[in-house]
Amino acid sequence: MESDGAIYNVVQQHDNNEQHNLLNLSNASADTVIDLTSNKNKNIEKKPVEYFTFINETGKYKCSICSQEYKAMQYSDTNLRSHLGFKHAMHQYLFPSQLQQRNSKKFTSTIALLDKQRFDTAAIQCIVDDGHAFGIFRRPGMQKFLEIIIPGYHGPSRKTVRKHLDKLYQQHRTSLRESMKKIPFIALTIDLWLNLRRTHFLTITAHYFDALMEHSSKVICFRRFRGRHLAYRLNSFVIKEIEKLNIQSKIVAVTTDSGSDIKAAMSTKQFGTWYSCDAHNINLMVSSSLCLWKIPKQKKSKKSPSPPTTTSSNHDSDEELNEMRVIDNDEVPDEFIEDDDPIVKKSDENETDTSSNSNTSSEEEEEYLASSQQERQLEEPQQELEKLLSNSEELKIKINLLLKKLRKLISMIHKSSILTSFIRSEIQRKKIDLDTINNSNGQDNVKINELVKDFYVRWNSTYLMLIRVISIQQIINDITYTPQAHIGLKFKQIKKLKSLTNSHLDWELLQGLSNVLAPFSLATLCLSGSKYITLSLSYWVQKNLHTFLSTATTNPLENVLKRLLLNKFILYFESKATPEQRNGKLIAAYLDPNTLVDLSDEEISEAESLIINENKALRGEPQQRITTATQSQLQQQQLTSSSSLPNTKRSFSIMTQFKNACNITSVTDTLTTKPTRTVKPLSLKEEFSMYMSIYKQSTDFETFWNRKQHMLLILTSFVRRYSIIPATSVASESAFSVAGYVQRKQRSSLSPTTLRYLMLLKK
Repeated sequence: MESDGAIYNVVQQHDNNEQHNLLNLSNASADTVIDLTSNKNKNIEKKPVEYFTFINETGKYKCSICSQEYKAMQYSDTNLRSHLGFKHAMHQYLFPSQLQQRNSKKFTSTIALLDKQRFDTAAIQCIVDDGHAFGIFRRPGMQKFLEIIIPGYHGPSRKTVRKHLDKLYQQHRTSLRESMKKIPFIALTIDLWLNLRRTHFLTITAHYFDALMEHSSKVICFRRFRGRHLAYRLNSFVIKEIEKLNIQSKIVAVTTDSGSDIKAAMSTKQFGTWYSCDAHNINLMVSSSLCLWKIPKQKKSKKSPSPPTTTSSNHDSDEELNEMRVIDNDEVPDEFIEDDDPIVKKSDENETDTSSNSNTSSEEEEEYLASSQQERQLEEPQQELEKLLSNSEELKIKINLLLKKLRKLISMIHKSSILTSFIRSEIQRKKIDLDTINNSNGQDNVKINELVKDFYVRWNSTYLMLIRVISIQQIINDITYTPQAHIGLKFKQIKKLKSLTNSHLDWELLQGLSNVLAPFSLATLCLSGSKYITLSLSYWVQKNLHTFLSTATTNPLENVLKRLLLNKFILYFESKATPEQRNGKLIAAYLDPNTLVDLSDEEISEAESLIINENKALRGEPQQRITTATQSQLQQQQLTSSSSLPNTKRSFSIMTQFKNACNITSVTDTLTTKPTRTVKPLSLKEEFSMYMSIYKQSTDFETFWNRKQHMLLILTSFVRRYSIIPATSVASESAFSVAGYVQRKQRSSLSPTTLRYLMLLKK
């Protein structure tokens, strides 16, 4: 019997009280000793030594030395041997192959263990935040860089990153669950997404105020959704997710798009009031009212068309939205695209007169476009204008065909390196900037270097296309009316360019479209914030848009366009809106000092009446559910972080631009503010009086309510309940954009679980 041999045995009592030898699972039995010199197996006498205990509840083996648990493998004990050998320096338990592997990896590292762990943690967080590949730090270039700045440090491997993601995710969920316990009211946004691998995901974002009235927006769910999108399945899925965080009793509202499936799933009392996404509604309203993408069906009757009405079917938006969902695929978000990024173009030698199926209309549409152009060329411009002004259906067709022609021209320019270079050089030579309509607040003009093409599901993309085309109108006329062969254009290209010319009336119509769409573009930007409150802005924006569309101008063409937009505006934002939605937006507008200034006396009285009635119905519930802030928290109000100020300033700047675009002036400041001190809690009517006397002291929403929440207790509870509701589902849309970027082509192999970890851990 050799004295230097390794003897071990693991004894575990199972339910049948039979002894189970843990290490019998491998090729080396419990009676086997590993001789490191001869590498021969010799049988020895058993000597029971307990190092592991089987845990019935978890099905794992627990080390009796360090309490570390390991998975029980059916045919191998290699992980247990590795633990004893590498963790506790019991090298006699290692297989010969494990010893060779250990010896081959021996090296003298200059990095301390604590420093390595700190570096790895920072590197993993960098991967999560910036969406890098898991193995980025092990690539040759990165290894050379790390060797220079931190000799001896190699960065985390892909397996290390994946291993730590699970731990970080579990820690994040625990922390999120704890933080939600202190929140009285929570609003949600929910949306569905289909990635390039045809996998559906559902995301949920939570919005709330903390004890210091700072706005918070977090992704609380990003999971794969299997099966059909039936309303009851979506409803059950969302309920299970919010029950995991124990916030089902705190939900006051949910914001989604107007898809029939998600709308039916969320229109229950379990989620409070359902709100339709205003950004989606604006996009659908503009597209359908002006026929930006579809030619209206021709009526067989020769009678004059009747004026459009507002009694369209409520299913129109559902059908249009479903089409948008099909088109809206895995797009790279705008924040990751630079203006100077090169666009891949085909060689001019290989160009043909026909474009790809995705960029051009069908042959029938092209023939219809050509015939319509010939007919209009025979008409006098003034006669054609009068015809368009008197017949709205003809105007819609004209707009549709004109935009198709414009898209065709832009596609041709993008595919030709010669035309692209020519336009860029002309823009640089003439020093053309974008129209200052988007920069009315005094900011620098936006420089451009090429045209952009609109996309059906991209909000405001048609407006962005128009303002760029109009800004280089002279260059467009030069290349279409008198295309120059000396720059390298072929005869077919010259012929095609001449067929895409715009008449004076065409340019007048494009300019009119740009003018009427400008407020809608700014309205979408104003409502698309996820870092500041938007429900109050929703009421304010709708009111100003209605005023803008109802006000006539000196341009008869713009007046007709406004009437077309107004009909659809009433349908989407008034006819389809429920009383609960309108009342919620009015209360939020009343509680926001920035929008209260533009409310009429009647609107203020109505908002106060709504708050009084709801306060009676709740029977003091708001006061009971207000987050209990300690005295130290109230003292810290003067030291509150100003992290939200940049976002607030940005929203205020967009509001100013929006009012200028709508030609609306604010109510003058006629109230005088007096400092008010309170000794005892005020009644609701007293709070109304105090609020109306001090609301102009601060233009920042969060700063105002952070300082006044201990004075206006009842109104603060309504702020937490209503002002936190998002007017759009932009937060969910942004999560999908980031997910599409993370799961780009180079990383399409990411599993849904890993993608979920990355989305929730991303800060």
